[in-house]
Amino acid sequence: MDKSDLTIVVLIKPEFIKEMGILEKDIINDGASPPDSHYGLKINSNGSVSFIYESEGSGADRIYTSKDIVKPDEWQFIAVVRDVNANVVKVYINDNKNTYSLKLPLPGYSNKPLWIGDYPSKSPEYTKANHLYFAGTIDELRIYNRALSDEEIKALYEQTLKSKGQGHNPTVRDSFDTDTGLWTYIGSAYRDETHGYVVLTEPKGDQVGIIWLNQNITSPFVAEFKYKAGGGSGADGLVFMFYKKKNYTPAGGGCLGFERLTIVNEVKRAEPVPGYGIEFDNFYNSNHNDPNERHIALIKDTVNNHLIYVKDDRTEDNKWHNVRVEVYESTIIVYVDGELLFTWKGEIDRTYEGIGFSAAVGARNNWHIIDDVKITVLQPVSKPKLKLTIDCDTMLKQGEVRNAELTIENVGSADAKDVKVTVTLPSLGVNVEKGYDVIPSKEARTITFQIAPNEAGKFKITAVAECWDEEGNKYIETTEKVIEVKPVPIVTATIVPTTTIPTPTPTKRKPVAKFVYYPTNPVAGDEITFDASPSYDIDGTIVRYEWKFSDGSIAEGKVVKHIFPAGSFTVTLTVIDNDGLKSTVTQQIYVKQSKKPKLVITYLGVNPEEVYKGETVEIRADVVNVGETEGTFKINLMIDGKIRDYQEVFLKPNEHKTISFVITAKELGTHIVRLGYKEEVFPSEVRFYVKEKPSSPPTTPHTTIPGFEHYLAILAISSMALARKLK
Repeated sequence: MDKSDLTIVVLIKPEFIKEMGILEKDIINDGASPPDSHYGLKINSNGSVSFIYESEGSGADRIYTSKDIVKPDEWQFIAVVRDVNANVVKVYINDNKNTYSLKLPLPGYSNKPLWIGDYPSKSPEYTKANHLYFAGTIDELRIYNRALSDEEIKALYEQTLKSKGQGHNPTVRDSFDTDTGLWTYIGSAYRDETHGYVVLTEPKGDQVGIIWLNQNITSPFVAEFKYKAGGGSGADGLVFMFYKKKNYTPAGGGCLGFERLTIVNEVKRAEPVPGYGIEFDNFYNSNHNDPNERHIALIKDTVNNHLIYVKDDRTEDNKWHNVRVEVYESTIIVYVDGELLFTWKGEIDRTYEGIGFSAAVGARNNWHIIDDVKITVLQPVSKPKLKLTIDCDTMLKQGEVRNAELTIENVGSADAKDVKVTVTLPSLGVNVEKGYDVIPSKEARTITFQIAPNEAGKFKITAVAECWDEEGNKYIETTEKVIEVKPVPIVTATIVPTTTIPTPTPTKRKPVAKFVYYPTNPVAGDEITFDASPSYDIDGTIVRYEWKFSDGSIAEGKVVKHIFPAGSFTVTLTVIDNDGLKSTVTQQIYVKQSKKPKLVITYLGVNPEEVYKGETVEIRADVVNVGETEGTFKINLMIDGKIRDYQEVFLKPNEHKTISFVITAKELGTHIVRLGYKEEVFPSEVRFYVKEKPSSPPTTPHTTIPGFEHYLAILAISSMALARKLK
């Protein structure tokens, strides 16, 4: 063991990704030149992690940067091993390792300061402007004066992440250089032993090939792979499939092996098969609802159902392309060649567990090839899930009273907080509201209520339950049950002159749901207005308007506004009248890709949200050009309605960028931040508060470290101002 061997191990959970320090250490050079140096660990603006050794006065900077990147708001394992005898530096992010040649050894001792949650520049003043504070949480910091082995690093990786409830994420890797036995090959698919990749189709007519991973996956995951398509007469495409039902005969041609082939009376037909796919399509089939000739899309169940798509010529250029698909609880993100292609949000059906690749060609053809597949299964996110069950008689007589029960069961993996349950249907005499502080995971609660129908007909009882999790996320579940009420026959007796027959109670009528929207031919990024004014109730008034959009969003009100990306979407309006009766209408909305450059703001944030007067505030925004042509956008920063700064940003079609403004807080009070472009002011807004600086700020506590320790553990260091100087 060399005296200057070193291992750093740490868990980090950054709030967001930007350049910021994890730790920094000054060292002494035994009187040699240069006289003073330091090493450190920091996150770069692109999310990679660098171990840096800087020699003061010599300009001899040694930087070792990871190829993998960290993610915001997740616990991640970071390690650096400097092994002088092996002449290497290893940088780990989770279980991914990068190895580099050691360029220059470090001195072996120091009683200089250790900065945690910071990477200060080497100025004598150590002023605020010279610091890169860490935004987030740091935990389980360990520093060793020896080089840990790969086995020891792996053990620490699994041990430390397990303490955060994450543990090891199993990973499937296959370079296809050998037969790993991980896959089942169907149709024209085969492993090319010479080149070490998988061929799904060759440039021959009427081929269809599939490979299925033998491991079932229903959890969130991240998939990475390479593909190449082209080299033939030009046709059809390939699909990366997930959460897909397996064991079907694949249909070829434009069905891409994604659908089932059936034969009825000697006629071939294609039928949907449940599941999702990332489609790389290079041939226009109008009967498959293709948006254009070459496109990459998220599809569901059938190649006709494009949830979101992007026009892209890389589907047929006969070149290798790198793909990354991130599938989370309710979000799917796709990157091609390191660039964000699209993001889709909505409810994801995980009923089936198939994952694999398919491709097909018809009369025209292409090579479709896959290589270097890596699938990392993520740990499922703990969240509550309420299951509602109404237990009651479904056949009743007008005027009779029956008991009913609503069971609220938390079948999720986390406690349901602040639960609110409502069951309201006045025509059946039902009016229930109940709340619970918490329904623990795997427990249930029961509400007993009465049904007393005062009129005949068919009615639908709807129960709604909403709850929250520990992170402040809201969940809503509903269930319905249809009740039929039979009328009671009127028995006529001898009528005495003084007897009067009461007038029958008129039957309540449901409201009528209608809505219009404008613009009627929207393009991506347009703010679409949905107006329910045409709705009416013939025997009462409408008291509530509920909107549901197929991208997962919901809204309330007679008039609402919403922004869609390009694609096909459904909008559902439910109106409820003063008698509790409801009616629903759904319309299909087609949103075109903007032919002109069009700017959309997808994120706006401010950090910090509370500052002293004279300090700086950073405003960050994610912007995207949803148009079909490139353009330069002059984006205005507006504080309290006035333009304070601007940036010019060049964006290609569908290109995303992050911009940042830094301003000095000069005026006390709360300030509203918005962005504008030309005459338009975007609706998103954030706020920050400026307060007077105290006359005598508190001093930062100091802790003494007696030299360079064999082992150092630091627990839960959080927030932007967590950097502390340890001596």
